[in-house]
Amino acid sequence: MTGKKGEAVRPVAFAIVTVLVLMLGWDPPLIGPLAGLNFDWSNWNTSDMRPFLGLEDWPCDPHNKLVHAHSISLQNAAGPESLAFDGSGGGPYTGVADGRILRWDGNQGNWLAFGVTSSVRTEVCDMQPSSVDNEHVCGRPLGLRFDKHGNLYIADAYLGLLVMGPQGGVAKAVSTQAEGVPFKFVNDLDFDENGTVYFTDSSARRPRKQCNLVTFEQDKSGRLLKYDPQTQQTTVIARDLFYPNGIAVSQDSSFLLFSYTSKSRIMKFWLKGPKSGTMEEFAEVPGYPDNIRITKEGDFWVALHSRVTRLQYFFAKNWYLLRLLYSLPFKFDHIAALTTGPPDAMVVKFNPHGEAIEAFEDRSGLHASFLSYAEERDGLLWMSSVFLPKIWTLPLNASAGSSRRFGVV
Repeated sequence: MTGKKGEAVRPVAFAIVTVLVLMLGWDPPLIGPLAGLNFDWSNWNTSDMRPFLGLEDWPCDPHNKLVHAHSISLQNAAGPESLAFDGSGGGPYTGVADGRILRWDGNQGNWLAFGVTSSVRTEVCDMQPSSVDNEHVCGRPLGLRFDKHGNLYIADAYLGLLVMGPQGGVAKAVSTQAEGVPFKFVNDLDFDENGTVYFTDSSARRPRKQCNLVTFEQDKSGRLLKYDPQTQQTTVIARDLFYPNGIAVSQDSSFLLFSYTSKSRIMKFWLKGPKSGTMEEFAEVPGYPDNIRITKEGDFWVALHSRVTRLQYFFAKNWYLLRLLYSLPFKFDHIAALTTGPPDAMVVKFNPHGEAIEAFEDRSGLHASFLSYAEERDGLLWMSSVFLPKIWTLPLNASAGSSRRFGVV
């Protein structure tokens, strides 16, 4: 009797397993957190993966000097993704998650409203905490830069490349599409010596609210662009990019750097000389690079959102397991929490040759974490986070003397 029951159960079990395998492997996914998101696995390719960069391979700052950084809190605001200083050194100015531009008043010791990026703000923009679901209405300012005339140029993830006058107010869009393709995720910008604006559109497929998917999907629809304020023309100068993010033009405007976030690399795009119009790798980093800012000496500070963990690296090498994992009926964030490590903080300084010369960390993430920006000004390193309601400063003179340097002797 038992044998007959076992024989009857086998076809049923086989059928169940077959259905599960088909459901888990179906493209696009039928179940799980990726279902209905038009997720594309075709860009996953392990052929260009490098060896894992662990703490022993990248001994940046074993003393965790960022735990000594001074923090400045934002009231009723969060997500100061980057900072900018005006021509007189005033500021910093920052864009926050509800679409406002704020200015720090050192005399009063608080943040003042300077402007907004959306001209169609509604009451949902005043709700705290702000929601990513309202960013397309309220705007989401990311990269900020002042031009030589005192105008503030803003990379708004949803509204495009914007400009705001020296007195603030409501920003005006100057570029919202290129080659007939609307911007989906404008991220950062910088100027060359002639005032031409170079900026990134991180994805032509997904908006900022799906930025984790841009990384996870290995989306390669990003673009590098330039805008000429004189002709008001926007030109695509590089396309099919993996999450182009922060950007910085060199001192002589011969090249620019931009973060290749999902690939954990910094890329160099030549603007002048025999290599003009070509791209090459500048540096590899042990995490996900965000904004890049140049120093007076021509070096570059890069903020890393977080490190790549060994488990993330394992799944990236064996992406078919990752595919099965994300086909299970659980939330995206819950599955991601299994592969990501604790929050941490890291900023790295590179010389113009791509050599890492200095770095600061908070490996615990208890004081600083999820950094998106680092800029050196008047002996201070200014840092900010795209998520947290904080800005940090670290005196460089005191810490640089005991900082561990590497890569250059």
